Amino acid sequence: MAVVLNDPAVWRVWEQGDVYRFQQESSPYPVDGSWPTNRGRFDNGVRHTLYLATSAVTAVAEYFRRHPELLEFQGRTRLRTYQMRLEPITEGLDLRTAEQIHVCGFDGSRLRSSERDESQRYKECRELAVVVEAQGGSGIAHQSAAYMDGQTFALFGQQSDGRWKLSAPVEVPTPAVDPAQVRVIES
Repeated sequence: MAVVLNDPAVWRVWEQGDVYRFQQESSPYPVDGSWPTNRGRFDNGVRHTLYLATSAVTAVAEYFRRHPELLEFQGRTRLRTYQMRLEPITEGLDLRTAEQIHVCGFDGSRLRSSERDESQRYKECRELAVVVEAQGGSGIAHQSAAYMDGQTFALFGQQSDGRWKLSAPVEVPTPAVDPAQVRVIES
């Protein structure tokens, strides 16, 4: 994969800021923990990845992207929303704007792909994650695939790796999401 990572517009230490994550009420996992799965855009089944959003609405929209049938029952879904403070320590890839995506040379449409087949939907993003992690990157900041104007972070590794830190999670009210703003996965 031929992408540009040495341009300071895209390879940099992100600014500190508040981030949000949803969690189902019944989840036994810590809300601020990263896990190796095969379900997310940048996962590979081995890499510890933690997905966070820059707003509570975007975080909750990530849930409804996979469960659009529950949008009409938002108030009864038993989702909890948490706020944390992200302190990036090492450089990461920043693809939150069209200009950054252009500088990097990545196909920006793949950041929001929604094909039914995950192996196709996430193929290029998972390849990009391998390149970023090989460079020691803290993760990838990108446009949300779930919410029209949202932004999200995929953090790689664990806090103990020293690439990023999070403050203790604080539960905040779970916001309502405008169903018209949620991009759902094709069925």
